[in-house]
Amino acid sequence: ALNNVEYKRSFDLGAVRLLQMFPSVDFADCDAYEQAHALASEFLANVPPADGFAYTGIGGTATAIAAIDLELVPYDAKRVQGHMISFERACSLCDMLKNKTKKQREKIDSLQDSRADVIVLGAIIMLEFMKASKSSYITVSDSDNQEGYLKKKLGLL
Repeated sequence: ALNNVEYKRSFDLGAVRLLQMFPSVDFADCDAYEQAHALASEFLANVPPADGFAYTGIGGTATAIAAIDLELVPYDAKRVQGHMISFERACSLCDMLKNKTKKQREKIDSLQDSRADVIVLGAIIMLEFMKASKSSYITVSDSDNQEGYLKKKLGLL
């Protein structure tokens, strides 16, 4: 139901940028995690509450967290598409990732090694978004904005 988009916004906040600001997360630094949570919370403070509609997570963080949640080896876009991550599950996944160093995160079978550094910060951003929006869950989409735009332009939606 793309025609029913109630709110869309891109924030100048991302896991790579946070990693540049807080590189010690590679070593499970609790202070860096706290600072990342605070910064993400500040950025996302004005997100409107879900109030009867659902937010969709797209991109690398959402799909990687869904793959971890589903323990997908190998990655399966069809199983990721539409996967729902509850707030409680987002909290536990974020905590699990924060309790590991980068080297330990590299050993998570369902996580690409190239995401082992940024995934913990992406999980923090996702969790802070869910807190700000009072979302009880996020639905994950394996398709992104550019793919949706192209499909709309081609008349496929």
